[in-house]
Amino acid sequence: MAELIEEPFGEPLVSIIIPAYNAAAFIVRTLDSVQAQTHASLEIIVVDDGSTDNTRDLVLKVAIADARVRVISTANQGVAAARNKGVAEAAGSYIAFVDADDLWHPSKIQKQLALLRSLPEDWCGVYTLYHFIDLEDRIIGRGGSRAPGGYIYARHMSYKFIGNGSTLLLRREAIDSVGGYDPGYAAAKIGGCEDLDYELRLFARYKVAAVAERLVGYRMYDGNMSSDHSRMARSMTEAVERGIRLGPALSDYAKVSARAFVLGYKMIQMLISRRFGAAARCALTLTVQAPLVLLYRLASYAKLVSVKRRKRKQASAPGPLFRDMAAEPVPPPREQFWDRRRMRLLGEEDARLEASLFSHYASDR
Repeated sequence: MAELIEEPFGEPLVSIIIPAYNAAAFIVRTLDSVQAQTHASLEIIVVDDGSTDNTRDLVLKVAIADARVRVISTANQGVAAARNKGVAEAAGSYIAFVDADDLWHPSKIQKQLALLRSLPEDWCGVYTLYHFIDLEDRIIGRGGSRAPGGYIYARHMSYKFIGNGSTLLLRREAIDSVGGYDPGYAAAKIGGCEDLDYELRLFARYKVAAVAERLVGYRMYDGNMSSDHSRMARSMTEAVERGIRLGPALSDYAKVSARAFVLGYKMIQMLISRRFGAAARCALTLTVQAPLVLLYRLASYAKLVSVKRRKRKQASAPGPLFRDMAAEPVPPPREQFWDRRRMRLLGEEDARLEASLFSHYASDR
């Protein structure tokens, strides 16, 4: 592990980890958005994960003009191993991750850091909301609007509030306490939900805060990791089942809710990949086991279809560029009737888990 840099009288150093594999089409734009952060005390570590294009050369050109940027080259091992390599080389007391095709609003790190530094050490980090963007950085839709804070383990397992790997800013101590991202997902050819697996391990032990603003541009296009729908469904199943098996002891209701979330996610992935028979089987199971979750997932699918239609229309009516969007607070969504009871019960579950967890820590001290 790199020696941590202490800056007691200056701005704290934030290490930015960017795993990159054949990212030449986007890496310069991603770096531009990171370099433009209003919090300037950064080290920017690009981990070139065995790229066969000119990703490394492009990063080296950027590094000539900005000493904060450096590149580390490794054999191709997947996004989890690349992030772990970046963390091992990082010197900052705070660490943030951004995928090599996503964008940040200039105020992202500053706002997250200000909030995190105001909180005690049992808060591991801060996440943000996000926009969907296309190949030309134009906004084609909005991610979720829910941004709860505190102890959210059970709710996150059923709602996945953090929708991508480019939103979290974390304390280094929290990262060290839970270990790295799990490269076993890539080894088993089910890469895609390493983020959720990692978040659940963090949130089993810590509280998390949120800046309820859309400060990330999450790119959607054919060919990125999340476009492999069958693999993503298998990856999600594995992450949630691990959370149920290895995390805090959940109630039967929370387990059923989490598994219904996964089944609904699988249904959407099957619909997108036009495997209608598999989607119908998921819907039938949900109708029997969790009909309200079925309604929630169908609403999510309708939103996704709307985003994809907007994407197809961009050529004739392009949306605004992500860089031109002002950062504004996002009001919480109006809860639909099928979600109110579920959110209330899972919130009560989180309160129970939190009381047990932190009373245990207090007795240890």
